[in-house]
Amino acid sequence: MRIFIAILFSPAIKNEISNLIETIKEKNYHGQVTAHDNLHITLHYLGETKKEKILEVINILNAICFNSFCIKTNSLDTFRKGKKKKILYLGLQKNDLLTQLHDEVIKALNNIGYSIDKLNFTPHITLIRNDARINNGHIKHREFMIK
Repeated sequence: MRIFIAILFSPAIKNEISNLIETIKEKNYHGQVTAHDNLHITLHYLGETKKEKILEVINILNAICFNSFCIKTNSLDTFRKGKKKKILYLGLQKNDLLTQLHDEVIKALNNIGYSIDKLNFTPHITLIRNDARINNGHIKHREFMIK
C-alpha cells in the first residue's frame, strides 16, 4: 500500500483552495487537477509500505504533539516530477512551526527504522499535476489555520 504523512485541511480550507483551483481553470490551464478531497500538505511520502508497518507508523506519529499554527501561502510555482511531468503548486511562506513538525515526523520515522534525510522539504499544496501549466501565476496571499 502506498502511504504518505500529510496535514489534512478542514472543509472550509478545502473550499478556499478549490475556489482558487476554479479560478485557475478559468485562466487556461493544462494538467490533472487535484480532487477537492485530496487537498493536503505532504510532510513525507513513504511509498509502498507493508500493512504490518503501517500500524507502527500510525502509533509513532500519534505520539507527536504540536499546537495549532497558521500557514500563509505565497505564490503559484511549478517543479518537475520525472523528465517531463510538472506539478503546479501553491507555495507556503516560511513557517518555523511547520518545519518543526516536519522534522518531528522525520525523527519519529527514523526511530522506527526508516532512513530519511530531512533536507529538501518544500512545503506546498499540489493543485495540478501531469505537465501542469497556467498562463497567469499571480494570486493574493491567503492564511489558513492548521489544527
